[in-house]
Amino acid sequence: MKFQISIPAIIALVATVPVGILLLIIAFNLRASGINEPTLPPNTGRKAQDGGAELITGIVTERGNKIVTGVIVIASTGPISDPPPPISAAKPPKIPLYVASSGADGSYSLEVAASASAYNMRAFYSILGPNDRFITTSKTRSKIMVKAGTIVPDQNFEWP
Repeated sequence: MKFQISIPAIIALVATVPVGILLLIIAFNLRASGINEPTLPPNTGRKAQDGGAELITGIVTERGNKIVTGVIVIASTGPISDPPPPISAAKPPKIPLYVASSGADGSYSLEVAASASAYNMRAFYSILGPNDRFITTSKTRSKIMVKAGTIVPDQNFEWP
């Protein structure tokens, strides 16, 4: 399934849709088209001989139930703002941001670069609130160490 959208439609969408919802739309379309979630900017400084991919994995839940509609998960060795920072290829962030979305099974897998610095994470979850307005909330995790060739499991996010 391919979607085409005009530049005026994109401008109207960006002007009227909260950032969290826009990220969810982008992630959904990437998943629907079979494209993996972007890692922004690319894993700067990684070498192919580092071994396997470094991953942070977890599950996103609301009141104990897996969230099937998607949550945007961002990791960085720097701070992550709420709402998330604008992401632009023309002006990439000085500290890399790694972005993924959770799947229909409520799990996420986020590829990151091994780092001597701890990662901070923030997950953004949007729901339809009163008056048909979207409400985006976020949860954070911090001090997540990722060594070369490792998977860091159980970095879960729970909404009450």
